[in-house]
Amino acid sequence: MSRPSIKLPTTLLVLTVTLAACGTNPATPDGAAGDPDFTLSVRSGVLNINPARTGTVTVRVTRPQTPKGNVTLSLEGAHVGQGADAITGTFSADQNGERAMTLTVGANMPAGTYPVTVRGTNGAVSKTLGVTVNVERWLLVDADRSANNWTVTPAHAPDPNAAPSELDLFMRAAMSARTTDVYAVQNASMDATSIIRGPSATMMRGYTGVVWYTGNQSYQRPVTQDFDDIAAYLGGDARRFVMISPALVVNLAGAANVFQTTSPQAGDSVELTRHKAFLRDVFGVAGYNAQYVQDAFTAQPVSAPASDVGPLDVMGGQTIRAAFSPLGQTSTRGLYTTGVTGSRGENVSASVALTNDNLGELHTSKATFLGVSPDRITSPNARALLEHLLQ
Repeated sequence: MSRPSIKLPTTLLVLTVTLAACGTNPATPDGAAGDPDFTLSVRSGVLNINPARTGTVTVRVTRPQTPKGNVTLSLEGAHVGQGADAITGTFSADQNGERAMTLTVGANMPAGTYPVTVRGTNGAVSKTLGVTVNVERWLLVDADRSANNWTVTPAHAPDPNAAPSELDLFMRAAMSARTTDVYAVQNASMDATSIIRGPSATMMRGYTGVVWYTGNQSYQRPVTQDFDDIAAYLGGDARRFVMISPALVVNLAGAANVFQTTSPQAGDSVELTRHKAFLRDVFGVAGYNAQYVQDAFTAQPVSAPASDVGPLDVMGGQTIRAAFSPLGQTSTRGLYTTGVTGSRGENVSASVALTNDNLGELHTSKATFLGVSPDRITSPNARALLEHLLQ
């Protein structure tokens, strides 16, 4: 999906307010004795704001016992300005030396980290305070082969003349608190990789996070080029990726019913080797398993954020369940476990969701795999689970 190109403002807009002396000490007249000094502080120096949304932080100006003059506050920065491609700011009235600074992110601001500067000035005394604005924007990749995927627009929006699936509606509602674009993957045969390929790495880099779902079916899994693009995207700083695709696992050779290793094996095809490497290197998977589950089951939480959500009740009746054994590395954590069939037919505990939070050059990106489609979860906490996985 393409968005209009964004031209950042080349001029610097300065928003100013005058702050009188803090507390109960009035400022002395300019010609009288007194101290013009002051300090600036902020309760939180980082704001996470979605495009077309606002965030507020409290700025405090502390004055000496005998202050002189008034402190003027201004907001500066290369991205401070007016319009849809800039950050604007306002200050509230003084309340005992504190002012609420409200920042608004323009609707067209791309995802990224933007520094802004609060400058305080009192005569010849000038001091600054830095605040960081993290602009979040998410991409929802719809690949569930429902009616609105059969014909997609040139920009890969879902077919506006076809009804969305129940899963589509659930996923969009779950993302409603975030600024989200939808990329619809067109339905096609499994060998038509040029058609069913998802968004490119270049496109995904314009987003803070990506959620990719395929529904409870064994088709429309990501293709090899998608794996390369996802890995390249996660090579950036502070990226988040959530894959919800039992189809990816059930289509791997030998995935049915018993655990398989992601380590290369004699006889593995080039494609299978690449798919195993994707699970191992991105999600921290040591072994994988996929089953068509006839009986309802409950997945138990084993670590945060799952422990904050609670158990998940999942319906039976041909539910595709992917399950994993994590690699023995501290960055990979199983989130939910359930009993599955082991390599010798025994019942073993495996993760139906796991996360790896040590990705990218700076080790700040995170990838999470959920091995069951949310529309197969019958407990009312499915939406809360997705919300926690986005953190």
